[in-house]
Amino acid sequence: MIMNKPLPIALGMAIILTGCAGTTVEPGHTRAWTDGSWPMLDSSCDRGMRYAIDREASQVLVRVDPDGPMARFGHSHVIGGPVIGGAVCFGRAEGPAWIDLSIDVAALQVDRPTWRRSHGLEPELAEQTIEGTRENLLGQRVLDVHNHPAIEIRAVGMTGPGWLPEIDVHLKIRDQVRKRRLAVVVDHNPGRLVARGMFRLDQSDFGLQPFS
Repeated sequence: MIMNKPLPIALGMAIILTGCAGTTVEPGHTRAWTDGSWPMLDSSCDRGMRYAIDREASQVLVRVDPDGPMARFGHSHVIGGPVIGGAVCFGRAEGPAWIDLSIDVAALQVDRPTWRRSHGLEPELAEQTIEGTRENLLGQRVLDVHNHPAIEIRAVGMTGPGWLPEIDVHLKIRDQVRKRRLAVVVDHNPGRLVARGMFRLDQSDFGLQPFS
């Protein structure tokens, strides 16, 4: 993505998505999602502080785990790919700082063997299972790709050290916006910014109906 000859950013994001509320959350990821409004961006971010997402070098991975009393009959899946684009404003401590990202829902891939292996899951699934999972994911009951082609992520303002800032993340899935505070690991070098973050959410946080 080219926007006023921006600097590249490589972004890694991991999301753990569960079927319904009540899952035990790892230490460091216990903050709850709350209702939020979609924030505005500070347009004063100058060229030297603006980074464009390097989509080929950036990846979103979502591990989806079943939950609830019937969880043992379900399957875990890993969904994602180089599907994220957008821009980041990151520079002087006193200057504006924001993140504006978009995930291309239609481009999401499901259960690549290397992803499953890296998450400790059986690497190979039947093609019919993979296609059925993707069809359900993109369908009207879950992400509804035809009416909501993108998942959007936006954050304004950062606190803490530049290498480990905390940000207030606003996540929009379908027409639902939720927010929470999230720590991000940042490697900031001249001309390049690499950021990694991880969070957990339940489908029910966003009014999605898990498949039984």
